[in-house]
Amino acid sequence: MFMPSARLGLHYYPGGIRRYAAILGIAQAKRLFLTGQAIDADEMLRINFLTELVDAKDLMQRVANYVDDIKACDANAVRSMKLEINALGQALQLSPQPRTAYETSLASPEIPKRLAALRRRHPSNPTPAQNDAATTGLTPPPRRRVLSD
Repeated sequence: MFMPSARLGLHYYPGGIRRYAAILGIAQAKRLFLTGQAIDADEMLRINFLTELVDAKDLMQRVANYVDDIKACDANAVRSMKLEINALGQALQLSPQPRTAYETSLASPEIPKRLAALRRRHPSNPTPAQNDAATTGLTPPPRRRVLSD
């Protein structure tokens, strides 16, 4: 995974930045947004972007376990706690400036130039994993299914 917006000259949309900062913390959000570095699934797990990694062969059973665990809980308690936890995650408030910066970046002449350069480097419209490898020089990790909130 990587966040290429700064490399493209685009200010990422403010709601997305808030969510990343709330989930990952300020330091990791800066790392991802301000560098455009690619990170693999193990690193995503380490920085709390993912809840857990599950091998593809075990995915359906793991999902079934989650469903059974949730069903064993009181629905009203789960619902109210989920609302409170989500509200805490959204408590990070930013000024209206990011929205202005985002909208300004959309009109930037840099975006078409950088997208054209990206297309010249990758004319076959690669998959995100191929794009990560080409951008970072890293070989993409083996595909695994992931669970996230």
